Amino acid sequence: MGLLNFLNGGLGRKNVTTLVDGAVNGVDKLFFTKQEKADYLEKVAENQLEFLKTTINESSARSLTRRYIAMMIVGIFLLLLLFGAVAFAFDQTWADYILNEAKSLSGLALMVAGFYFGSYAIGQYVINPLKNKNKTSKQ
Repeated sequence: MGLLNFLNGGLGRKNVTTLVDGAVNGVDKLFFTKQEKADYLEKVAENQLEFLKTTINESSARSLTRRYIAMMIVGIFLLLLLFGAVAFAFDQTWADYILNEAKSLSGLALMVAGFYFGSYAIGQYVINPLKNKNKTSKQ
């Protein structure tokens, strides 16, 4: 039994050495030297750079999946609105049912459209014109 070895032969030289080494290593790990801190920060910076390289690409599988899901949600919402408008010409109760279903999806569709497509629209139509205006005013 590994836990009760000290009962057989007392604390042997090997056990004492292991115990002291463990205590010294534990105390050493409590203090963070400047060199260890610099090494740690370098590793953190390398990991962050690697993360940015993999996530910045708009053609990554994650980005394509987000784009596909966003287009599907907004597309289904728009199709429900279109079907509701077409159905209104034939049967008003059926159109009411379709538009009620569209109404239940409206919050989700607007949030997805706002968060996914809104940042592009704000950048394209608000921020870029302001940047261009500031560039022309400085010249």
